[in-house]
Amino acid sequence: MNREYTPLKVENTKNGRRFAIGDIHGCYFVFKKLIDNQLNITKNDQIFILGDLIDKGHNSALVLDLILELKKNGFQMYPIKGNHEEKLMLSYNCGFDFFESYLTEYNSLDLLDGDLEIYLEFISNFDYCIELDNCILSHCGINEKRINPFTDLRGMFPNINFKFNEEEYLSKTQIHGHMVKTIQEIQNNVKNKEIRFSIDSGCYLQGNDFGYLTALDLDTMELFHQKAG
Repeated sequence: MNREYTPLKVENTKNGRRFAIGDIHGCYFVFKKLIDNQLNITKNDQIFILGDLIDKGHNSALVLDLILELKKNGFQMYPIKGNHEEKLMLSYNCGFDFFESYLTEYNSLDLLDGDLEIYLEFISNFDYCIELDNCILSHCGINEKRINPFTDLRGMFPNINFKFNEEEYLSKTQIHGHMVKTIQEIQNNVKNKEIRFSIDSGCYLQGNDFGYLTALDLDTMELFHQKAG
């Protein structure tokens, strides 16, 4: 049975900054450097993480532990569900052998060393999409070229019946992850004021063009890039 879902609306408190952060993919150390050394986040700031917090990198448990700790200490953390969080939940329901093989495939066996039940409960409550006054945040993009613009979201989360105001959503800038882009591509999209773009800069990948974790100040549109390693 499909579940109806209405995106979360988050008000701008105007007491702090608002950051969107691209796909972390288990890259704990680069995530920690980004929020501590570059963003210097405070409890007044709103931090939106655009899905795929886990898998591929080797420290998924540490990423979740840090976000849970920050939330517990009063930081405003808003993780969004990506396809890897969705696949994790689905694989868990297919028996332990299948679940273990999934974790092995995506370098996430460390989740078994932490408090798995807490992780699963935490992830199950992630929002799929967040609406702000000036933009829409989600893991994958809204495809306006299709008859149903929200096909991409519904395709990634087939058991969710999304309830959208299409006119309102398509009028706002949409910032997402999922699609890996070079730093230059992201910078160009922001400079050109594109209506939709990804800030996933391939944190877990090797090479000169990738291997970054990117954050975007949603009010000033300033970009922050933290190199992995």
